[in-house]
Amino acid sequence: MRRIALGSFAVLAGLTLVFFAGCTHENALRVVSLNDGNPFFSDLMDYGIVNDEEGDPYTVEIVPDDVCEIGLQYVEVGIGLPTWTPYQANIEQVQVTLSWIAGDEPDELPPLILPLKMSIMADRTGESPVIGTFNILPAWYKENYFDVDGVYVLKAAVKVSGTDQTSGAKLEATSEVQVSVSDYWDDPNSIGN
Repeated sequence: MRRIALGSFAVLAGLTLVFFAGCTHENALRVVSLNDGNPFFSDLMDYGIVNDEEGDPYTVEIVPDDVCEIGLQYVEVGIGLPTWTPYQANIEQVQVTLSWIAGDEPDELPPLILPLKMSIMADRTGESPVIGTFNILPAWYKENYFDVDGVYVLKAAVKVSGTDQTSGAKLEATSEVQVSVSDYWDDPNSIGN
């Protein structure tokens, strides 16, 4: 009887240890919003009218960078986590991989690896995202891979990566957004709009 009791206790203790070890440290970096859930529209060329030194108007053409808003959340949960340590995710980069959906089909589009510097404190309630921005389509990329006369509808797979400051664990989160790329109409009196 004593062996059965000790054996049962050992099995129960082992299962409890496995359960708590599995719950001890769970990282959850999440993309909670990308361009507020809307498709992203990328203008290939921005036209505007400016005046030269003599006051004569002339047209300028600018390929704009495209800045996208992203909302991230870091939920660090688990039994046995030290309560004195403020868990923090340090985001270091974002990778954007574009794939064709409709319209003109571009040549092969290499993935973009871009810096993204954000610090996100762990939020155990999962209610407070941190909002940041990143350059989803830089001007140089549009100049190299898109024709100004084309119309492109793409899917952008966005992967954010960083590190947990306390544990050193690598963190990743992914999301997608539809990107429409074309030379949209511009107000010539307002460069950038």
